Amino acid sequence: MKKLFAISLIILLLAACTSKQEPASDELKPDEAKVEISGKLAITDPWVRVGGRGMNTALFFDVLNGTEFNDTLLSAESDVAELVEVHETYMSGNDMMGMRQVEFVKIPAGSKVSFKPRDLHVMLIKLVEDIKINDTVNVKLNFKESGQVSITAFAKEMNVKRMNH
Repeated sequence: MKKLFAISLIILLLAACTSKQEPASDELKPDEAKVEISGKLAITDPWVRVGGRGMNTALFFDVLNGTEFNDTLLSAESDVAELVEVHETYMSGNDMMGMRQVEFVKIPAGSKVSFKPRDLHVMLIKLVEDIKINDTVNVKLNFKESGQVSITAFAKEMNVKRMNH
């Protein structure tokens, strides 16, 4: 049963990944909190879901824009996957969720933007090696204003029960 569920999920995710998103609006989303201006952009709590070679997985983190200027996440890159894309999860109708690539994500000045399961995330597509619990994954996030920011994420299992709330 688990194998059938996993195969069905992979097919759904692959099918949903083929569409593109229109650019996001300037308004803060409900999960974007205001942060104190500190003069820097910070990435906190990076983690990646475990995954097997040839499969896909996802990277999650928070972006704290403690600067006085708006910034934009343009792309991401990593040696652990053949392809790295910034994605969002969306309601595709009939209580079904889909996933699609986004061309950029706006990070307003003084805000926190969360990349989390079933929301914004970075897809690591066609892993070139297994990612096991507690492995580390190096990723470079490319921002319009802040430039390239290198992060290291620890691998862990995604808590499915928690995600069903």
